[in-house]
Amino acid sequence: MFRRFQAAVAAFSASANTPAVPLDGSPSQGNLDVTAPISDWRRMWGDGEGGTSSADRLAAVYGCVSVIASSIAAMPLQLYRSSGDKRERERKHRLAGFLGDAPNEAMTWPQLREALLYTMILRGNSHSRQFWSGGFVREMFPLPLGTVTSKITDLRRVVYEIGTNPWKVPAGNFSKPDVAHFKALSADGIDGINPIKHCRLSTAAAAALATYGKNSAEDGQPIRGIITAQTTFKNPDQAKQVRQRWSEAWRGAQNGDGVAIFEGGDMKFHQVTMSMRDAQFIESMSFSVEEICRIFNVPPHKVQKLDRATFNNIEHLSQEFYMATLVPWIVRVEATLNQCLLTKGDREAGYYLRHNADGLLRGDLKSRAEAYSKMVGSALKTPNECRALEDLPPMEGGDQLLFPTNHVPLVKLGQELAPEPPSDP
Repeated sequence: MFRRFQAAVAAFSASANTPAVPLDGSPSQGNLDVTAPISDWRRMWGDGEGGTSSADRLAAVYGCVSVIASSIAAMPLQLYRSSGDKRERERKHRLAGFLGDAPNEAMTWPQLREALLYTMILRGNSHSRQFWSGGFVREMFPLPLGTVTSKITDLRRVVYEIGTNPWKVPAGNFSKPDVAHFKALSADGIDGINPIKHCRLSTAAAAALATYGKNSAEDGQPIRGIITAQTTFKNPDQAKQVRQRWSEAWRGAQNGDGVAIFEGGDMKFHQVTMSMRDAQFIESMSFSVEEICRIFNVPPHKVQKLDRATFNNIEHLSQEFYMATLVPWIVRVEATLNQCLLTKGDREAGYYLRHNADGLLRGDLKSRAEAYSKMVGSALKTPNECRALEDLPPMEGGDQLLFPTNHVPLVKLGQELAPEPPSDP
C-alpha cells in the first residue's frame, strides 16, 4: 500500500502538464470542467475551475477554507460614510437596508458571503450577479465558477460571459457593476490563481496520504509482530507453514469475533504496537497538514493542530490569524463590494462598506474591560460605544468623549509650577 501512495504522487507529478481532453472532442467552454479523466491525478482532483475535486474533501483543506470563510462571514457588513475627518455608520441609505435584510430569498448575507469566499479561497475566483432597480441593488446571487468566463474587449474593458447556471440567471455578456468578480492572489489582475493547482505537489501528497490511510483501514492492517518458538524449525518450509497458518487464523479473526486462535505448540506471538512504517505515515500526515496550512496562510491551531500551541500564546496566535490571514481577504472583498454595490455618486459622497471585526477581536471579559477602560479614558470611544459592543443599552450622558483632568499640556504645566514674582512691599 505504501507503493500505491508513491505511485499516486508520481502519477500526479508526471501528469501535471498533461493537456485537457474534452469528453466530446470539442474545445472546453470557458472554465467549465469538461475534461476526461485521463490519469489517476485527474480522477483524484479534476482539472476544471468549476468542477469538484478531492481537495474539497481533505480535512485540512476544508478546515482552512472553512475557518477563513466563516470568520469573515460572521463579521457584520455595514455601510459607513466619511465626511472630512468624521466617519460614522450610515443607517438611512437604501443600501444599508439591503444589507440588513437578505441578498435574495434563498439565503442570508452570511451564507452568500461564505459561498463567495469558499469558491474564491479554494479556486481563486468567485462571481456574483447583481440586479438593480431605481439605482439600487435589489438582489444578489452567487454564480458557479464554471459558468462565468472573463474576456477583455478591444477597449481594455473586462466583460463576463455568463452561461447556464442553477440560479436561472439570464445568460449573456455583462460587466461591472452587474457582475462582481472576487479574486484571490492574481498574476495578471484579471483572474485569481487557483492555490490547489498552483501547489499541486503538496496537495497531491496530502491526497495520496489520505488515500493510503483509507485503503489501509479498509483492507485491515494485519497485526505486526514476532512469533517465537522454543524449538528450532527443521527447514524454511516449516517456518513458512507456521506463518501461513497464523495469517489464515488472523484473517478469520477479522471476519469473525476478532480473536485469532492458533495451534502452534510452544509458539508465542509478540505484538508490535507500531511499526516504523506506521510511525512514518503518521509523521507524513502531520507534515501534510502543515503544508496545506502554508498554502492558505492559516495557523495550524485553527485546524485543531495544537502540538505547538500553548495557553500563553493562543491569544497572540488568534490576533496574528486576523492580521495576517483574514485582513487580506477582507480588503479584497470590501474593495469589490464598494465597486459593485455602490454607485459612483455614492462613492464620491463618501459612502463605503466595511466589515466590523470588533466581535471577533473582543477576547475574554477581562481583556475587553481593560481595553474599554483605556479607550474611554483616552477619549477614543464614548461609554455608550463600548456598551454597544457588549449589547448593552445606552445610558444618559454616555455619548460624550471623556478625558482625564490631570492630563494637561507641558507648557501649561510649566506655567503653573513657575514661582510667582515677588510682590512690591
